[in-house]
Amino acid sequence: MKAVSFSVLMLVTPVAFCAEEAQCHYKASFVKEAAVTDSSVALSHWSTERDRKSDEYIKKLYLVYKNGDIAVIEHKYCDMYNFEVSYSFSSQNPAPTSQSIGQIIEKHAQYAQLTPTYSPSLSSIVTSELEKNAFDGQKPLSLGLPQEPLTFDDFVEYSVSFLPNKESNILQSSLSFYMGIGGAD
Repeated sequence: MKAVSFSVLMLVTPVAFCAEEAQCHYKASFVKEAAVTDSSVALSHWSTERDRKSDEYIKKLYLVYKNGDIAVIEHKYCDMYNFEVSYSFSSQNPAPTSQSIGQIIEKHAQYAQLTPTYSPSLSSIVTSELEKNAFDGQKPLSLGLPQEPLTFDDFVEYSVSFLPNKESNILQSSLSFYMGIGGAD
């Protein structure tokens, strides 16, 4: 009897997974785990999982830079595509400026599977918005970024956040860039 129950379970499980896969706009294979070729990266690692609550696919790329900075690039997708870069600045490096943050975001946004066209460049948009909001690297800041310079066939929202870490001797501050594509009707 146990052998029959186990056999039935083995037949039902792939069918259920295929049904979940069919419901997603972005399939499991949507994010390609490309090799990291950046010479400033000391270590890199990909991980794959599935969110138990939302059934979204999650792929993360972990990057440890030779200068001590760390980046985690997360792709979360099913019905919409969420892309997030979490970047931690090593305390052995100079304090970030609005221009260096713009450049870091643009560099890491290249890992996104979908990218809108930014005009001016994403780096210029981020730098300008940080400067408009008197970014000084000493206070937390969180900004939604403007929709006007974007060109894309679907709804896009994107934002940047900065958090200084005055308590740590290892990581001086953290940066987050989020971009969500789709999901709005």
